[in-house]
Amino acid sequence: MSDSKPQFASFQDAYCAAYRWKPEQYGWSVFRRCLHRHARLVAGPFRLWNPSFFQADFEVITAIGRATTQLELQVLIDEFENRRVVERDLLHATFRIRLSNYRLTETFMDLVPLLKPAPTAAIPENGAQVSLAPSREVSDSAILALRRLKRFHTAVVAGISLAEAAADAGISLDEIGPQIERHKAGRPELIWLGEYLAQIAKVTELREENDRLMRLTADLTRKLIQPTADK
Repeated sequence: MSDSKPQFASFQDAYCAAYRWKPEQYGWSVFRRCLHRHARLVAGPFRLWNPSFFQADFEVITAIGRATTQLELQVLIDEFENRRVVERDLLHATFRIRLSNYRLTETFMDLVPLLKPAPTAAIPENGAQVSLAPSREVSDSAILALRRLKRFHTAVVAGISLAEAAADAGISLDEIGPQIERHKAGRPELIWLGEYLAQIAKVTELREENDRLMRLTADLTRKLIQPTADK
């Protein structure tokens, strides 16, 4: 890696400068660097067997290349891992013929210091500081919410209770439903999570209704039996 410390607009720019690759070589370079070690031996044959086998891997490489903050990077890597958890593909998930999350994180976290910081405006006369990029602030807020949902999803899949998973993810159970609706487009793991929570809510509702009916039945039975007993 280059020892220079210039500032770059995206992870792709920083990666190409640090490792001295051309932009058109970025995808393949990251792919080779970040594969699980054992996957390197079979990557070529697998691509010949199924050209789209590593499509998700190259999609996350491209998305990371466009990212401009550490938070975006973390969410993209979490999303990549959660996608494998949801799909439960034997070759990708079980035998890990794919990119390594650890290698992705290690490679790109080293590049965070090379990224340009979000610009801020000069301080106006009233002393208030105004951001030049409010859209970035909104984006980071959405990314943080998405990251919390990913953590919640991973915990739920691992069998942790909803209350404990929500506490660990730093999100309240009341917030989860609306947040899923806001961010689920194009994210199969969140679609599944929304359906799963809806099923749990339905089962809970049915159990409560069943308990109510059982209580009514018990009360009615007592009322019917009591006059007979008095006689």
